[in-house]
Amino acid sequence: YEVPIEYWDDINYWIEAIHPEDRHVVDEIYQMLEDVGQYQVEYRIITGVGAEKWVLNRGKYILSEEGQPVRIDGILSDIT
Repeated sequence: YEVPIEYWDDINYWIEAIHPEDRHVVDEIYQMLEDVGQYQVEYRIITGVGAEKWVLNRGKYILSEEGQPVRIDGILSDIT
């Protein structure tokens, strides 16, 4: 399964792809980023063709020279 480019360009596309029962994980990701600057979570997504897949999403803040978060860098792996 190839992730559509819209997934990376629009955070709402990513959130909408998360299985409705697993959307609470978004709050967990933001909390982990706030607490420790990185996250690792598993959840289900619904693909563009309606298939359910389990994914492992890992990421971390990338910081500026001043130590401020400037973006999130991560990887999403299909673990179905």
